[in-house]
Amino acid sequence: GNLAIALLRSNVEGFCRQVYPTRPDMVDARLVANIIRDSKDPGGYSVLASGAKLPPPRTKNELLAEFRRPLLVAQGLNDPLGGGIAKSRFPLYEEAHPEPGMVRLVGLDAGHCPHHETPDEVAAAIRSFVSEVVAGGMREEAVAR
Repeated sequence: GNLAIALLRSNVEGFCRQVYPTRPDMVDARLVANIIRDSKDPGGYSVLASGAKLPPPRTKNELLAEFRRPLLVAQGLNDPLGGGIAKSRFPLYEEAHPEPGMVRLVGLDAGHCPHHETPDEVAAAIRSFVSEVVAGGMREEAVAR
């Protein structure tokens, strides 16, 4: 536990650069320092260890099958985590949602943290999505069901 965290801590910058493939310059000294600081929190290991005690997680498909609300998915398509399959799995969000017309997919030229790697694009996607929902363009009759 603590040994694993210590080993990861020694390569925070390198790991972050891998998951920021489009804008590795966004991995700056402040980001690295914040991650290292947080990893030294006395409760940090307990948080990680508690994950092993949780019941098996429900899949995205299971959760989406029950979600009858507008959904924005702003995803970095170059995310190397999860086997690098973000781009090929991206369209599946619409298939899993019971109301595909209520799903807005915004594929971004970014990695695992698009909100940090491409903040302007993520903010624009959120503004557009919220405006569409507020204007009633996301099939409000489906929301009322």
